[in-house]
Amino acid sequence: MNKKIFFKEKKNNQFSLNIKNGINHGKLEFSLAKWETKTLKKKCGKITLFSFSNSSIAEQLIKEFNQIMKKENFFWVQLDSINIYSKLKNINQFFLKNGFQISNKYISWILKKKQVNLKLIELLPKKNPFKIAKNKDIKKLSIFTEKYPDPGRYVVKKNFRKYGIKLYKSWLTNSIKDNYKKVFFYEKNNRVLAYQAISYNYEKKMMTLGILRNSKEIPSLGTLVLINSIKFFLKQKKVIMLNTRSSEFNNEINKINLSLGMKIKLKGTNFQRFYKII
Repeated sequence: MNKKIFFKEKKNNQFSLNIKNGINHGKLEFSLAKWETKTLKKKCGKITLFSFSNSSIAEQLIKEFNQIMKKENFFWVQLDSINIYSKLKNINQFFLKNGFQISNKYISWILKKKQVNLKLIELLPKKNPFKIAKNKDIKKLSIFTEKYPDPGRYVVKKNFRKYGIKLYKSWLTNSIKDNYKKVFFYEKNNRVLAYQAISYNYEKKMMTLGILRNSKEIPSLGTLVLINSIKFFLKQKKVIMLNTRSSEFNNEINKINLSLGMKIKLKGTNFQRFYKII
């Protein structure tokens, strides 16, 4: 049977590619990454679904997709392995062969309130040393982010680092301005030394830990800012679950997450491809 690929337009900068050859089939769905595009002022996107029955089907889909990205003048495309549906072995090798990079390997964590290690929560001083950031704090927290952007998948690659810092500064700013997000920070002598961003979704009864940045001038501060966020989680009556992600290479945070009572939900890989030289 003849193989068929068709391009289907969708609204809001989305499209899908479909292919079928007898019992073999595949589908790739794509969406404009609005936050990244706005922040970097370059066209960025995300593959939101990539399903294929064999490597030949996948090769044809990705070849067609790459041609569209180049034609449409895209800069950067991301793909999370949780959106890949295939029994193909050596997925990593397939994407590396087709021009993608591994930007990060991550661990996804979950935590229920009954699992929290309360003994660690007691390490936080009775007089909470962390402040909730307001609009007036954006400038100094942004400067701190520029100075201490690590760790994080957006700044691992040296040639993408300047763009990664822009993304983290935007993340920080949005977390301060959004009513369903907060940034806890610590400062000494009017100098920021650490912060963590969080968000919460009352409909899903879920709280999410976001970026954590620490100057490491005070060794225990990274642990304390994380404990502070967990203590905040415990006080929220409208949320029952907490989730977060960390990089596999971030041994320090991963050990703290385990000691706090978090459980590993899954491990995954972030892929990326640049269609312009950076």
